[in-house]
Amino acid sequence: MDVFYQDNMDLGLRFGDVLKGFIFTEPEINEPILTSDNVKYSIDIAIPYFSVVLTPCCSIENKTISLTPLIRLRKDIFNNPYFADEPTKINRMFLPKDAILPQIWEKLSEEEKLKAVEKGLDYAFYNLFVYKEHPYFQKYSIRIKGGREFETNYYMIDFSNIYTLKCDIIKRGMQTPTNVKYLQLSICTRGELRQKISYYYLRKPDEDED
Repeated sequence: MDVFYQDNMDLGLRFGDVLKGFIFTEPEINEPILTSDNVKYSIDIAIPYFSVVLTPCCSIENKTISLTPLIRLRKDIFNNPYFADEPTKINRMFLPKDAILPQIWEKLSEEEKLKAVEKGLDYAFYNLFVYKEHPYFQKYSIRIKGGREFETNYYMIDFSNIYTLKCDIIKRGMQTPTNVKYLQLSICTRGELRQKISYYYLRKPDEDED
């Protein structure tokens, strides 16, 4: 299998790159602002330690880029032994049986098990993509069910937390400053990210099924 990160990075920005130095904004409103009488909103601003590029490689231009913060893993990921030993398995499709806790799988009826098997390969945590541990990433503690606590430096991104940013250095064919771009995904990993984020947006709601 291909490595997760590429040893020799490109000079320009690529989809999935890990960057530093960009702000994160999160606007909030109580209700749609339809008149000048109900203009009430707040905007949270933060500087994530790292951010990830989610603009397709060929569309990084015109001072505009889509980013999402690199954040700590949810502790419930480690409740399932299938993911606990290697959280990046979340990035790929697998058999539904593997995504179900063993104790829950055993309680399913034969009909429910058969239905899960017939479903075939699928993702879990549809909106999440896990970034493999790296010396650049700070370690943090996770406490899971049963009180077990351990350290990890795996991180993740959440597709539901994407925002757009304007910045003068974002240009087609730009050369990224060395203190801005820290990691670049390998071609294989970038393909996995592209496939999963595509799946996230392509899922059909039940009411749209024929």
